[in-house]
Amino acid sequence: MQSVITKCLIILVILLALAKLSEPCGYVLTLVSKTDKPFYAEVKTPATKQEFDWYYFKKKNTQASFKVHAPNKKCGEKKTFIRLYQKKGDKYKLVAQKSTYLASKNGTITVEVTNSFNKKFNIEWTGRRNVIRSDFVKILNI
Repeated sequence: MQSVITKCLIILVILLALAKLSEPCGYVLTLVSKTDKPFYAEVKTPATKQEFDWYYFKKKNTQASFKVHAPNKKCGEKKTFIRLYQKKGDKYKLVAQKSTYLASKNGTITVEVTNSFNKKFNIEWTGRRNVIRSDFVKILNI
């Protein structure tokens, strides 16, 4: 009887381990506009060879979410590019861009896009050693 219970426990542990391995790796990156200036955002992760469509941020508090998946079940940090554009006539002008490695604790990362008084386009990340390990990131000065 005890050997049957032991075998069942071993099978249960193996099934749990397999279920953990089959979980998708990655996170959801949410961009939130905190500026009244309209802009387009592009999120790209070269590690996954995946480009996302642009998203138009027309007004303050607009937000968009992008799913970022890791290739071949490699979890952890993922190199991520964020580019911000503004439309000037018939063309789109790149006004800010930044790439960094992102890692999430709970599967979501929120990025705020804000503007400063000097109207200079620049992106800054908060975090240590160019790796964002928290679940909140700021893009400044758009």
